[in-house]
Amino acid sequence: MEEKMKSTQKMSLYFWWTVLILGFLLLPQIFTLAAPMAINATNYHWENKTIPSGWFGGNANANQMDYTEGQVVPHWLGATGLATGTTYGFYIYYNYFLNGTVPDCGFDYLATWNTSLTPDKTPPGNTAGAPTPSVDGSFNGVGGSGSLYTSSNVTNVTIAGPFPDDTSPTANTSMYVRITFEITSGTSADFYYGLHLALDNSCYSPADGASGWSGASLQTRVLASSGGADATPPTATYFGSGASLQINPGAFKPAVVAGYKWYDLNGDGVWQLGPDNDPNTFDTGEEPTITGWTIQLWDCGADSTYTSCGASYQLQTLTDLTGFYTFPWINNTGPYYKVCEVLPSSYIRTYPAANCVNFNFTTTTFFQNFGNYLNADWGDLPETYGTLYPNGAAHILGNLQLGTLIDREGQGQPSTNADQDDLVLSDDEDGIFLSVFTEYSHNLTIDVTCSYSGTGVPWLLAWFDWNANNSFDAAETTFNTAVTCDGLPHSLTTDWSTFVEPDVRPESIYFRVRLFEGQPANPTLAFLGLAVNGEVEDYYWYGPTAATVSEPTAIAGSQAINIGWETFDEMDILGFRLYRSTDPSSQVRQLIYETPAVFRGRQRGSTYSFTDTNIQLGVSYTYWLDVLMKDGSTMTLDPITASVLLRIYLPTILR
Repeated sequence: MEEKMKSTQKMSLYFWWTVLILGFLLLPQIFTLAAPMAINATNYHWENKTIPSGWFGGNANANQMDYTEGQVVPHWLGATGLATGTTYGFYIYYNYFLNGTVPDCGFDYLATWNTSLTPDKTPPGNTAGAPTPSVDGSFNGVGGSGSLYTSSNVTNVTIAGPFPDDTSPTANTSMYVRITFEITSGTSADFYYGLHLALDNSCYSPADGASGWSGASLQTRVLASSGGADATPPTATYFGSGASLQINPGAFKPAVVAGYKWYDLNGDGVWQLGPDNDPNTFDTGEEPTITGWTIQLWDCGADSTYTSCGASYQLQTLTDLTGFYTFPWINNTGPYYKVCEVLPSSYIRTYPAANCVNFNFTTTTFFQNFGNYLNADWGDLPETYGTLYPNGAAHILGNLQLGTLIDREGQGQPSTNADQDDLVLSDDEDGIFLSVFTEYSHNLTIDVTCSYSGTGVPWLLAWFDWNANNSFDAAETTFNTAVTCDGLPHSLTTDWSTFVEPDVRPESIYFRVRLFEGQPANPTLAFLGLAVNGEVEDYYWYGPTAATVSEPTAIAGSQAINIGWETFDEMDILGFRLYRSTDPSSQVRQLIYETPAVFRGRQRGSTYSFTDTNIQLGVSYTYWLDVLMKDGSTMTLDPITASVLLRIYLPTILR
């Protein structure tokens, strides 16, 4: 028994020694598992001068960067060691103002990262390829604004600031912008933004732009603290990258002239920038910029009349992907210059008043925007069919058109009944008449009237939304044929039952007709896009309906009787005939007036009147109005009767 107890005690001792040794060996791993992951952050900017260009994480000089005032320097921040369920934060710090002998503006605001300068969105070290960044917040800076782009796993983004580190108007000032966020998956996150290089006087007046920065370098950093500039930071796990990104003097140049090229959708000469007032981001209601537009700078020397500016421009550039252009400082003669846009014949200028603008350059950047729109005809179907700029159906005006009328608009006119274009300038939807739509024989016939003075082959394409899915499918290309454009109507017929399910008859349908100068390369998709020459006409057809005509009225005057009536829908109406008789029961009636329907084959109404002056005083006349239907039938409305009373004037007896 005693030996058994000793054996048990010995085994127990071995057990506890084993536990103690294992615990000692595993202790570092236990503490490692319990400790949070370290956050590592890397901040790079884009060097645009070296070949190949790329993300760079250090001090940039003139051999690596070649920016001009007014441009945006792209930045990327990558963070690793993150976890879901935690709110993180960081501050973007940047030099804003330097008060020297001549004050200087540095970076004046955070902006959208300039995609035209960064074709490669792959973060450094990311071998999986570029992520698809999404807009996750907006900056509201001093002098401008923009959007923060992030990787798709970033959520709950808040942005605050900028917070100046000194509020004195003449003190050297840097700004802090606070960003907080969470992630939904993974352990890393990417952030894309831009820093805008200040133009002259943008942060203080008078002050040089960023090219005049007299400090050792223009700096930006990502920090875990604002140093007190942000008085009430929310609770979060803050981190920074530590390293400073610096741009040395000489890596950017002053701007002699800069500006934007925009598409003036409503043609009013005023650039609508949307809610965020930022040309680098496209918002609802904003008029977009135009990429690749040619801008020229002419040096007129000392000629203040701007008439002796040489035989050619001195510099030429193209607008970037944000529509921005700039000309750097050059060894010019000046001080008189003119900046000009090269305006294609297919565009209408709305701003400024002329293609060239004269200016006297001294020390301040001259800023000039240009606005115009296409000299084109646009459609008016709902936008789901592709109606609005830039991809909507549009035709630059030329010598090929549908019907007798065509007008130009700067933008499509989407509307539920496809009739908004009819209210702009003129009702130019007059080239197509849906003349036959039979339920039993399935015949669909449209009458096409067009004119052309060129030598090509006019080509007509029509798409009907047979499946009513509010868009055109390739299988819905209903007409695809050459047409004769001699100003006379020509009929095109097809079997509409081949486009719909058996025993289905459309009650209403949207359709688009486009006339091209030659067959498009991809006809089934040609309901979208810009074409040179031709016209687009959009329609909404309610289906076969009875004519909707008001009962006529007759109003007697002193020497005539006026007969009037009104229509509300002329889809099935060809015209009207007005008859008269002095005997309301007689079958013999005199035809006194005949007129075609104003909107024949259209779901629009009009008003009509006729003044009958061939009358005798005191005689009663009865009128009948016949409505001529497109199926060959006639609808006679109820008769009306009127007369002009015979007036007898008695002599006045004077005493």
